[in-house]
Amino acid sequence: QVDSALDGVLFIDEAYSLVLDDNTDVYGAEAVQVLLKRMEDDRERLVVILAGYPEDMERMLQSNPGLSSRFQRTIHFPDYSAAELVQIFEGFCKKNDYQLSTDARRILLERFEKEVENKDSHFGNARLARNIFEAAIRRLASRIVSVAPLTREILTTLQPQDIPASG
Repeated sequence: QVDSALDGVLFIDEAYSLVLDDNTDVYGAEAVQVLLKRMEDDRERLVVILAGYPEDMERMLQSNPGLSSRFQRTIHFPDYSAAELVQIFEGFCKKNDYQLSTDARRILLERFEKEVENKDSHFGNARLARNIFEAAIRRLASRIVSVAPLTREILTTLQPQDIPASG
């Protein structure tokens, strides 16, 4: 992967998974050592971005002096707001030729407001929107399985009952 990222960017999401708390993952430790060496050897040709939840990333960086000395800049991206999560959900709808009814959009916003209000340190952000979208599509399919005749509007319009409740 480092070779393919030369003259570009190597982005490692959930990078903290390379370093376990008990240091028993020899493959993860080896991957970190190889990454550190390649970052040094190819420093003119390689940008490495590590991403993940803040607390887990801090633990990872503190686990190895080479990591903490090479990754000195942290950029924190705030979690999405409920309204932004609705926009992301609507993007999934558009990409997949679905639409939200007005009432479904209101229910969805209320759901995201609850999720944002009760978020923990591993809040899923866009993954949450995608998971709810996928669940809504499954619920739509179950709801219309015995509907006849089917129209394009029935097949592609998410209604309030298609939006899963929290939890």
